[in-house]
Amino acid sequence: MQTLDTLLNLAIRHYRAGELGAAEQKFRQVLKLQPKHILALNILGIICLGSDRCDESIRLIQTALEIKPKDHQALANLALAKQRVGDLQAAIRALERSLSLVPKNVNALNSLGSLYRDTGNIARAEQCYQSALKLDPKHIDSLLNSTIVERAQGRFKNALTCALRALQIAPERVQVRYQIARTYAASGDYPNAIEWYEKALQQDPTAVDSWIGLIDVLRESGRVDECQQTLDALRSQLPQSEQAHFAQGLLHQQCGDATAAAEHFSLAIAAQPNWSKPHYYRLQLKGRVALSSELAQIDALPQTGHLEADVYRHFASATAHERRGHRDRAFNAWLMGNALKAQQSSFAISQREDLYQTVARHTRRALERDVEPLGTSDARPLFIIGMPRSGTTLAGQILSSHSQVNGYGETRAVHDMTLRAVESGNKPYPEVIESLTRDELKSLGESLLTQYANHHLQTHILDVTPTNFQHLGLIARALPQARFVHCCRNPVDTCFSIFKLPFPQGQDYAHDLTYLGQQYRAYWRLMKQWNELFSERIFNLRYEDLIANSEQQIHRLCEFLALPFEPDMLQFHEFESLVRTPSASQVRQPLYAHSVAAWRQYSNHLEPLLDALGDLVDP
Repeated sequence: MQTLDTLLNLAIRHYRAGELGAAEQKFRQVLKLQPKHILALNILGIICLGSDRCDESIRLIQTALEIKPKDHQALANLALAKQRVGDLQAAIRALERSLSLVPKNVNALNSLGSLYRDTGNIARAEQCYQSALKLDPKHIDSLLNSTIVERAQGRFKNALTCALRALQIAPERVQVRYQIARTYAASGDYPNAIEWYEKALQQDPTAVDSWIGLIDVLRESGRVDECQQTLDALRSQLPQSEQAHFAQGLLHQQCGDATAAAEHFSLAIAAQPNWSKPHYYRLQLKGRVALSSELAQIDALPQTGHLEADVYRHFASATAHERRGHRDRAFNAWLMGNALKAQQSSFAISQREDLYQTVARHTRRALERDVEPLGTSDARPLFIIGMPRSGTTLAGQILSSHSQVNGYGETRAVHDMTLRAVESGNKPYPEVIESLTRDELKSLGESLLTQYANHHLQTHILDVTPTNFQHLGLIARALPQARFVHCCRNPVDTCFSIFKLPFPQGQDYAHDLTYLGQQYRAYWRLMKQWNELFSERIFNLRYEDLIANSEQQIHRLCEFLALPFEPDMLQFHEFESLVRTPSASQVRQPLYAHSVAAWRQYSNHLEPLLDALGDLVDP
């Protein structure tokens, strides 16, 4: 009969050789001889975890910890197992305990940072990665994770610096090229993003994340045919991939084929039933009422502790219940989803109001000083501005259907112009608006135009980025002939419509009803000043007027823009273009009135929003 030591040595030898079945057999024999053997319990727990026997893995590791509560490695192993079953808070607690015993564990710090990132605590995640890199500046995983958190906070230069450091240390790691590509994509530098995704795929043609990243960038840059070709290539390799089906569904949705989009979202769900995102996107297809079976599927989605998954779970539930008339359940689900999103945001109305008033003040001073218009003289640029969900996508679709208008959707072009203004004027934004010279303004205007593909054409250039309203002063100085279509909608409808969507992290006010009302008031005050300063260059398009009498409003809009009216503009919903906003499905439909004053059905839930809006609420 083999002794305990012989069995243990054999088990370890098999384990190190990757012979996990044989290792498991020997470790179980060890435990028969000594049920409280800590090493055997721990390693067997890891083996079970590797074969998705998570409950057994947790039981084995917890048994080891009952014997030796201060075993830092067992605590780290328990964290892995808890993470696998979706109990991220328990995983965090286990890793925190492990690090309290051995603080200088680089791998544990990196893992803890990733757990915090998954739960939405970006600041704490960043601290963990920085601590890991202080211990080991060449720790690749911490460098790559630092890239992710820097990118999440909009610090793209810092993110790229981290990723390029990782490239110097580990050029063989495909994830390095992938993170470089993602950083370029997030910053709006699509050509570089495509180049680096292709480099990642040359290194590893089976890397699904790189395929999906490339597909996303091709779609976002409007290269629909190339996007579809890339999707076809991925789906030929992985016909059952839920990510490929989801990406195909998204492309169909944004191109206006709701039937095909629903089919592929359904295929993604069939491949991965607990993935909440395709459930949500399938329900977003306009006019789609959740079937009883779909509602049951959504209600059964597990709570994972992973921020994005749980956010989409709540928003899918809210949409499904709203479509079936369950308003109280829908609103409660929106509350829970927004509460999770709010963990990533820090909104301060005093700072926002100060920013807007400072922008307006410096613009006003500059205009008082200017004896003639400065900047680039070009009458082609058109900007649609306003709060999100105020009809900006609809107005953009209508104008883009005109033969003399080239629509570019939502872009980062103006945001990038503000960064260039700071660099060239050597002053912070928005102070720099007032101090820019004639040559600097001309250069900014010319650079802005080059941000749009086909900018050399004689057609009008249409940017449909709603939040450009806050930069209207700088745009107006750099492009003195540019015109603006300001979309406005009932304040409560606008704010509640934002609240009903899982808006990205950049909209820091979007997840709290009081903040939404405060942001709307600040935006409205700024727009009043822009209307005073640039009254001849702003067309105020009320969503409700457009719904009530679309032909009259479109005629007025064309007159303002000096464009001939074209009857095809009334059939905007048939215009074939890529729409990359949450309204992608809605603008494929003829105009409808049921979204006007829709907030009143939920008025008993909206008191914080109504109070914050104050006198802006219609009686």
